[in-house]
Amino acid sequence: MVGWKVAKSLPEEPDYFHEIMSSPTAIINPEAMFSASARIVVVELSPEQREKLSKQTAFIWLYVSLHYRDFLNLPHEARFCWRKTGGFGTEGDPPAAYTAHS
Repeated sequence: MVGWKVAKSLPEEPDYFHEIMSSPTAIINPEAMFSASARIVVVELSPEQREKLSKQTAFIWLYVSLHYRDFLNLPHEARFCWRKTGGFGTEGDPPAAYTAHS
């Protein structure tokens, strides 16, 4: 699941509104990059959002929730969040719900 928001800071709980499916037989190798899909996700910004970004009164945040099962078929979730300042980085101190792992 993927979400993004243009804001100075994030609400306490993420709103994931875009789903990217992976093959149910995909294997996540901890030593390699994982790609769920070759699909392109387009983020459309309103004129108001563009203005906030250009004036630096808000940031664009990208957040992801990865659901998977381990080799024992136990479910897990890993959440990640990035804030764009020049490039996407991990700064910005998002609420804990955006970076939880189980």
